[in-house]
Amino acid sequence: MRYRSCTARRAATFLLCIYALLVAPSAGAQRAARGAFEGAAEMHPSIGFGGGVGFGFDLRGTYWAAREGQAIVGPDFLVGWIGFSDEGPANAGLIRLMGGVRLAFPSRDVRPSIYGRAGFQGLRHRHWHHLHHGHGPLDFTAALALEGGGAIDFAVAPNVTLGGHAGLNLLTSGHAYLNLGAHLAVRF
Repeated sequence: MRYRSCTARRAATFLLCIYALLVAPSAGAQRAARGAFEGAAEMHPSIGFGGGVGFGFDLRGTYWAAREGQAIVGPDFLVGWIGFSDEGPANAGLIRLMGGVRLAFPSRDVRPSIYGRAGFQGLRHRHWHHLHHGHGPLDFTAALALEGGGAIDFAVAPNVTLGGHAGLNLLTSGHAYLNLGAHLAVRF
């Protein structure tokens, strides 16, 4: 009988320790009851290292999935076009499809954030010349890319922010460029 009560006590102590290590710390964290989706339109010049500048336009979506203390975090998705020529907006030189994560530290009216993304960037035309050094018509070629950067948003309404962002893009083709621009975001 004494053996069973000692085993039961050890099992209860073990379960209590597991609870204290895994469950109790997260119970104190302020997790969002439900996430919020944020959509943004970003405009920026894209400055290529080694020469070349193109104008870019991105549509970004972020799902603020969790709150940990003062920070909010969520997946971040982007579709964008860079390097518009004088032939019109359908002739963007670089098409971007990227996904990653965004971490923000909101306060009352200001929200700084950092982000990291990975994805696909396809080169379609040669007019953004620093990304293509060949001659003749260019076939659609793809490059995998990494992007990291930061942003700062200022509240202009309860669910609308204006801000600026900067992001460094590294392509597997060996090229790199910097996006510096402004954005408008709406939280749903």
